[in-house]
Amino acid sequence: MPFARDVGRDIRPGQDVPGGLFCDKQKEAINTPVTAGYTADAPMAKVAPGQKITMTWPAKNHATVGEQRGVELFISKTAGAGDDFSHIASKAAWLAKYPDLTKTYSNCEPNQAGVDNAFCQGEFTVPSDLSAGVYTFMWWWEFNKGEFYNSCADVDVSGTAANPGPAPTTAPVGGETAAPTPAPTPAPTLPPCKGNATSGAPKKSMCPTGGDCTLDHNCCGDGQKCYHKDLYYAGCLSECTGPGYINPSDPPEFKTPWSCTVLSSVEVKGLTCGEVTALGGNPNMAVVTASASAVGLPVLVTLCTAFMLLN
Repeated sequence: MPFARDVGRDIRPGQDVPGGLFCDKQKEAINTPVTAGYTADAPMAKVAPGQKITMTWPAKNHATVGEQRGVELFISKTAGAGDDFSHIASKAAWLAKYPDLTKTYSNCEPNQAGVDNAFCQGEFTVPSDLSAGVYTFMWWWEFNKGEFYNSCADVDVSGTAANPGPAPTTAPVGGETAAPTPAPTPAPTLPPCKGNATSGAPKKSMCPTGGDCTLDHNCCGDGQKCYHKDLYYAGCLSECTGPGYINPSDPPEFKTPWSCTVLSSVEVKGLTCGEVTALGGNPNMAVVTASASAVGLPVLVTLCTAFMLLN
């Protein structure tokens, strides 16, 4: 499905935080168990405490319209407890505790009015104090004053805080204490990647339909890389110049923006193969992720936005 196509996720809670912090029971009902909504081909998003994730959404013609009130990321109370946001007393209190969970709505390419499928994004940092388990992540946006939209997703939080490293050490120097010396960050260890070229021999494309690298990010032939396009597709290109790029070779009905994030494991240290997948069957799954094989590396999260019926 092309990026920005309306999919009926027009979820309007009708009230501000905290009253509006609930997930739509019809469109985002929780599976029992929650893992029942996912498969090996469409897994649940996985992140680590302290990890940076990039969430994306289409502008839907609103990149420059009106007062920009920001996008927030709210996270449920405890792991495995469902859509419980009762610990959030107010938006101000939440952002005072987690200031990196609010971003501008209008970081879009192109950043101009009247572009339905402009590619917008924001980088958020997963709180480092989360314990392991499945949480509900809620994307939240106030468009006009008092007009709210949200979208919920199951997210598996695992691992430890991103790149914590050993505690800095101090040593006495001339009776004084030396400044702490941070320990070096260990290099990530990558699992073997299907399709990786390990020899100097020319590599032919092994992708289905000639250039679809959505599931195998290392199937592209020599001279090409696997680039993320949108929620549903990644493809082999010789170049992708940046967010909003329109590939002249795409069919007319699919001439929509590419995010241009490189997914090839041989190009992006820390990314494993096959970890960007299409939206799963779980109606509570609103994000997909290119997760990092080593804690602390950036993660791309594509959001199935809740306001697709807006014009």
